[in-house]
Amino acid sequence: MTGVLSTTSCYWSFPTAILSGTAAAAGIAWINSVGNLAGLVAPELFRWMKSQHGMGAALLGLAAIQACAGILALATIKPTRN
Repeated sequence: MTGVLSTTSCYWSFPTAILSGTAAAAGIAWINSVGNLAGLVAPELFRWMKSQHGMGAALLGLAAIQACAGILALATIKPTRN
């Protein structure tokens, strides 16, 4: 739990680091909207996966979603020039 929650500061700083002005505000709104939607969908999806495939498959599905989110976050990093 601590590892997942420790990423929230980086998570919210992405839009302002990549975008500026109204685009940054729209990026923050997008993150908030997707987070709220995930809070609505995730419990039902987890419950369905658990009933259909068992607890292990449900946890693997959640791990795969988190891995995809991490890869997507890494893909947004711009290389720095020295």
